[in-house]
Amino acid sequence: MVNLFGGRIASALVGISVLAMGSSASAQDYSRLNVAAAVKALDVDSSATPLGSAATLANTLARPAVAATSRSAAEEDAIATLMALGERRTEAEHLLDRAIQSSPGLKTTDAFVREMLRLRTVRS
Repeated sequence: MVNLFGGRIASALVGISVLAMGSSASAQDYSRLNVAAAVKALDVDSSATPLGSAATLANTLARPAVAATSRSAAEEDAIATLMALGERRTEAEHLLDRAIQSSPGLKTTDAFVREMLRLRTVRS
């Protein structure tokens, strides 16, 4: 198909056909899929193990491998939020520590981020 149509057109045709197959009612019936046979047919290493769900993988990648201190998920999310806004991790952690000291009752990510941004603005 690539030789006949060229790479881009072949990719578009494959994409359209996969989309059409995936949206049809018969394609929604996954009971007919034989994954084991498909893996053997493709000569894929059958000893490979799955990585887990996408959420598990995303959480693993988003969290540091070694944490200096034990932080809650809300605190880690607040640090990640400030990092997404361009703050370095060390500075975001420092702002979080200051936020906890200034307002010990903070529990949610939203509350942490608001206080951290307030402290960042005061510092600037």
